[in-house]
Amino acid sequence: MSKNKHLSYNNRIDIEKYLCNGFNFTEISRLLDKSISTISCEVKNRRTRIQKKNPYSNAANYICNKLIKAPYVCNNCDSKTSCRKTRYEYFSKEANSNYRNTLVNSRIGIDMNADEFNLLNKIVKEDIKKGHSFSMIINNHRDEIHCTKKTLYNYLHKEYLDVHNIDLPRLVRYKKRSKDVEKKIRNTKQRIGRTYKDFLLYKEAFFIKNNCDASIVLKCLLKLLNVLVTFLIF
Repeated sequence: MSKNKHLSYNNRIDIEKYLCNGFNFTEISRLLDKSISTISCEVKNRRTRIQKKNPYSNAANYICNKLIKAPYVCNNCDSKTSCRKTRYEYFSKEANSNYRNTLVNSRIGIDMNADEFNLLNKIVKEDIKKGHSFSMIINNHRDEIHCTKKTLYNYLHKEYLDVHNIDLPRLVRYKKRSKDVEKKIRNTKQRIGRTYKDFLLYKEAFFIKNNCDASIVLKCLLKLLNVLVTFLIF
């Protein structure tokens, strides 16, 4: 049996399918190679509440007695379509979305207690007034500060610290990086037969065709100049 591993989206899809087919937690845990408590907590904590609004009935204020015990959901209940009571169902997509939100929210905030953060805030505030950068502050207080320069910048941008961007002279001089603009693909069909290579080939064929001598060199050059201008304009 696999331990210390989170349920994947495919596992949640299987759980929903097995619940709709009437499988109990023991059978589901054996099929997914997970503990029974993992399946039970997953279903109970990530089930969706469904409450029908009926102004002529108070049934929606009551919860079905079948939800008190496992499997805690109405996925396989035959009367769920006609039941007017508040019920719960397990949906894999909503359960996985709830899991992802919990995962993100658990990493938001400050990873230290109040005393540690107050000490950090005091040190940063005093040293910033002296004109020190975050790198200097960390180097001068290695025993008191146990975070990286990137963490200090994150706390600054989220306004956790009692300092602001204007207090860091170099930071306000940094320009925001511009994103690379996608280059538009030009229509190359317009250049067919109008490149400089095509001009050289035309020039060579022109001299061979006309057998240019000294008497008609000027006329040839004028005609070539006219052709060259045509290439450049169009």
